[in-house]
Amino acid sequence: MDWQLLRLVWAIMPLYLSFSLGLVFGCFANPWAWTCFVFIVSLFTWRQRVGEANGVEKYGADQWEEYSAQVKYRILPGFC
Repeated sequence: MDWQLLRLVWAIMPLYLSFSLGLVFGCFANPWAWTCFVFIVSLFTWRQRVGEANGVEKYGADQWEEYSAQVKYRILPGFC
């Protein structure tokens, strides 16, 4: 996967793994099986917001806007 497609490439596998584990062990009947997935999603959402603020502070608003325009998706391509 190209770094120009999305910002947090490393986030895809933990999301996929935690979602798969939730399906295997919970299959929507057991809410405890989905705790890992909910935790991972909340962690990556928080991390993305912190990274956005740090990027603007580190590189400046103009350069960060240019980067954001070039790399449209943050975590999942076509979704967010």
